[in-house]
Amino acid sequence: MHNPKTWKLSIFAGLFALLVVLSGCTGTIHGGGVVAMLEVETGDGPGVPSDVNVAVSATCSDKKDEFRANIHVTDKTNGANFTARLPWTSIEEIFGSGVTCEDAADFVDEEGFSVAGGIINAQGQESGEAFMYVAKPGILDECGDSQTVAIQAYSSDDSLPGGYYAAIGCLDHGKINFQ
Repeated sequence: MHNPKTWKLSIFAGLFALLVVLSGCTGTIHGGGVVAMLEVETGDGPGVPSDVNVAVSATCSDKKDEFRANIHVTDKTNGANFTARLPWTSIEEIFGSGVTCEDAADFVDEEGFSVAGGIINAQGQESGEAFMYVAKPGILDECGDSQTVAIQAYSSDDSLPGGYYAAIGCLDHGKINFQ
């Protein structure tokens, strides 16, 4: 039988991947801080809930309808440390024909969350990808008045334990701004 927390995180990981593909939710966000992770899963098995340092900068250019993002995560307890970047990329290339930055901004305003993603680069080689979901307060009951942050990453190098890292928690110190 599955541990309920691991099962919950596995469902989250699947829904998170689907959300990234289908939503077009790439509104501009930036900031960072310390996230008190409630659940952690690695390629080596269940992780230890701990404080994780995060930073995110994601921008959608209305003028060009292009999107770029940078994500950084350091989880010393579970051995995950990576930076993922997405250079300026057509938003249509990411989410399909007809999607604009204005559409993405409207989605973020209505739904209260955004997603940033990028490529993990290790020693000059693409080694994986990462996504960070950031929600305004009230999305996850356990976070109360704090923002919810979720991370999912895959990599073929040693930046992630067992090549996989997923975590969800509450922003404890810092701020991630929506624009």
